[in-house]
Amino acid sequence: MTDAEADRRLEARAAKQHGVLTVTQAYEAGLSRGAIRHRVESGRWEAVVPGVYRLRGTLVTWELRLHATVIGAGRGAGRGAVASHRSAAQLHGIPGFSGNWVEVTGPLGLHPRARPARGFASRRLPAHHVMRVDGIPATSVARTLLDLAGVLDPDQTERALDNCLVRGLVTPEGAWLVYHDVGGPGRTGSRLFRDLLAARSEGYVAPASELERRFIQDVIVAFQLPMPGREEDVGDSDGWIGRVEFVYAGAKVLVELDGRLYHTALVDRRRDRDRDNRFMAAGWRVIRIDYEMLTKAPAYVAELIRRALQAAA
Repeated sequence: MTDAEADRRLEARAAKQHGVLTVTQAYEAGLSRGAIRHRVESGRWEAVVPGVYRLRGTLVTWELRLHATVIGAGRGAGRGAVASHRSAAQLHGIPGFSGNWVEVTGPLGLHPRARPARGFASRRLPAHHVMRVDGIPATSVARTLLDLAGVLDPDQTERALDNCLVRGLVTPEGAWLVYHDVGGPGRTGSRLFRDLLAARSEGYVAPASELERRFIQDVIVAFQLPMPGREEDVGDSDGWIGRVEFVYAGAKVLVELDGRLYHTALVDRRRDRDRDNRFMAAGWRVIRIDYEMLTKAPAYVAELIRRALQAAA
């Protein structure tokens, strides 16, 4: 094979790896040590991490740096490293992770010269804990959540878990499977992850938004109100009216939350008004809470709900 043919093969390989390739891949394509050195010295290739090169003209992106670190960290370790923790969370599109972290997990014996921004060694990285996201080997969503429990505070971990549950990125069963695979005593964050999963027993509905989360914590819990039902269908004699976020069925009190970015269009306001009118005609009290009320006057919100419940008693 000629060097020109090797270059074409390597360019095709790099195109699948965000523009990077390893020295091992260069050897496998038929290039000699001298040919590789010539490409680096001439500026055609540029080292990203030891043993991993960027082809000239390739845009340097977070994905390129992450992919280079992953394939560089796994060299000589017997099996590959993977993007993990906050890097994997960003790849999976979990809300709240956009800081362009470069965090990598691999087996014990990670290549000593391939220094990621942050590296984690793991004795247990089963094949079903790994997947490719945008071509980059990464931990699965469930494994990512368990790993995050070891580096984030409890509130951040809970928020990440709930976001994944409500978006269908992970199931409770899948999360429990990963916990039983690698969790347990001695693993940082393992107890937190287990407790969060245990609290999400059958029938639990993850908060669909940060607004709902704040309502539960800053109003219901903080002011010791009864816990309402969640995401319940409500109707009247004519049939179904809609699904309501928070319901006190015994008192016939409904609580609807209006997020800062939603329910602002005229068509939304009309739909909400028509729906509220049907609820009230059917004997329900409707309390509609917007973002400003919740964040600036939680005590006022709590008092509204308390009075509505007392009136129904």
